[in-house]
Amino acid sequence: MKKKFFPLYLVVAFSTTAFAKENSDVTFGVYRWNTNAPITKCDRTGANPGSKIDAEAGQLFKVLDFVSDAVGTDDAIIQILDYTKKVDGNVVVNPAFKEKFYKYNFSGLETDYGALAPSAKNSRDYSVKQLYFRVSKTIIAGNASKQLGNGADLAVGILTLPLKMRLQDGDFTGSVSIAGTGGIKWRASKYNENYHNALLGLGISNISLDTNNVSKNKDKLISNLSALTFCVGYMYQTSKAQAGVFVGWDFLTHSNHEMFGWNYQGKPWVSLAFGMSIFGDGDGGKTNEPSSQGK
Repeated sequence: MKKKFFPLYLVVAFSTTAFAKENSDVTFGVYRWNTNAPITKCDRTGANPGSKIDAEAGQLFKVLDFVSDAVGTDDAIIQILDYTKKVDGNVVVNPAFKEKFYKYNFSGLETDYGALAPSAKNSRDYSVKQLYFRVSKTIIAGNASKQLGNGADLAVGILTLPLKMRLQDGDFTGSVSIAGTGGIKWRASKYNENYHNALLGLGISNISLDTNNVSKNKDKLISNLSALTFCVGYMYQTSKAQAGVFVGWDFLTHSNHEMFGWNYQGKPWVSLAFGMSIFGDGDGGKTNEPSSQGK
């Protein structure tokens, strides 16, 4: 059956790998506040609580330790990353965020910071002047996102493509293709489980022959034959859902093509893909922990 217009259709994509599981536990590492959140000044051990202030949405902070008290409070000790920048290889307070530096990073005055040794400034180690904060792990889990890896990782799986549109003439068929796929994936963001996937596939397709798609021996047609299928495509995944597009080529064996003259031998097709699983199951690569707000 031929269509003159490209139809909208769904293609189910399956993966051989397990679903990714989001771990809501607060662990060591760098986070970003998604909303303003209350935090309490303290020392490096979590003791000597001081005044409460609000952390700001968008701030980067590092979870350094965990502490519990007699009443069952389960808190984290955090350090807000510095509002500094490098100038000619040396770390200096970012003039645009000077007020925030003395609110979230450094407990002394501007003259106190000026008196620090260059090595202390460049290492961002302010000793007794360093500010630390204590905050509930529940608040972090509900109001912050952990910084994840942003490098490339391996993506493997099985792709099933029940429908294809033949670019030669706009025909679309229900030729079922099952292909093993491999490629790379990389995070779309450092703060969520969304990925880009670039994939190559090789597999087998079930090809239906009829008098409209062959040029030879129409009176000797075999209704179904197997073809070698090669495809390449892109898949975007968010959490456990996927969407993508694939381009591919089908090849009957030489003897079958010689016998029937299949019109689509080696001709490109395109297929949309939607699914409910993920390709790959790695951590998306490593990332270096930032030392400042990066502004």
